Amino acid sequence: MKLPHPRRILVIRTDKIGDMVLSTAALRAIRVAHPGARLVVLASPYNAPVIEGCPLVDAIELLDHCWPVARRMAVARALRRENFDLCLVFNPNQEAYLLAWLSGAPMRIGIVHERRLFDLAVAGALLSHPVLSHVEGAAVRGGRVPHEVELTRRALERAGIPWAGDELEAPTTDETRMAADGMLRRTWPGSAPPVGFHLSMKWLGQGWTVEHVGRLLSAMLDDCPDRRLLVTWVPCDAPAAAALLALPGLGFRPAAGCADGLNAAVGS
Repeated sequence: MKLPHPRRILVIRTDKIGDMVLSTAALRAIRVAHPGARLVVLASPYNAPVIEGCPLVDAIELLDHCWPVARRMAVARALRRENFDLCLVFNPNQEAYLLAWLSGAPMRIGIVHERRLFDLAVAGALLSHPVLSHVEGAAVRGGRVPHEVELTRRALERAGIPWAGDELEAPTTDETRMAADGMLRRTWPGSAPPVGFHLSMKWLGQGWTVEHVGRLLSAMLDDCPDRRLLVTWVPCDAPAAAALLALPGLGFRPAAGCADGLNAAVGS
């Protein structure tokens, strides 16, 4: 099925920073195929900085799954007032499928993991066109695991949107680039390219400790002794970052800052 000229398109991607970066190729394909359409991305406060200032996107709406139900429903009502023609769900979870349905878009395409039976049932009820992901099955069978970019491409194919290449984007402003460059120059006088490491509290919820992360970073620099280390985090992970930077005998001197400067700093 193909919508000949969708006027309003919603993309739902409320999960990880890296996944948002990997979705920028799909955003570019949408923009190339429908240059006059209004393209809105529903993001989380965690991953939205990746596409702030992105010329491919007309608007970014925020939703956090930790918000109270009333606040999340207010976001859903605001989306419905946009009168979307097409909704694309790139992060496969039940809340995203519900938001797609609540948006009122007649064409609702979303990625669904084939081995999650309840998700399959929910997606079957709420999406007009589920797109099966074979990632988990391939991992269990030891076969080739489809890349995230490939999954978003398949979702666009279902909407009749041609792919426009695999190149990814993460825009930065001149102000951010200047601030990042200044931070790196203050920390190291040299010009060696930095190694970026993004710290997430999710690591610490899966058996890792701050000390484990510190040892990992020290080992990384042992392998690349001439590189500079850039540690980034989002504001909600600031306590973990403070604990990491306060470790005694850390063995390295990182430059550190919030994630909105990551791309600029890596490019400095």
